[in-house]
Amino acid sequence: MSSFKVALLGACGGIGQPLALLLKLNQKISELALYDIKQARTPCAGVAEDLSHINTPAEVKGTP
Repeated sequence: MSSFKVALLGACGGIGQPLALLLKLNQKISELALYDIKQARTPCAGVAEDLSHINTPAEVKGTP
């Protein structure tokens, strides 16, 4: 089974956070990178930290 590295742009907004959760649950994704150009209430590093507690193979990285 092949795995994918996925970059999610706009990951810290109201649409991006639930989408990041759904991507984290996808078994075909091995690495998930979260980015956002706007200063959000929750920074991408915080979203990545929250998602990292979910027990799936995907490794999550968020920009500060």
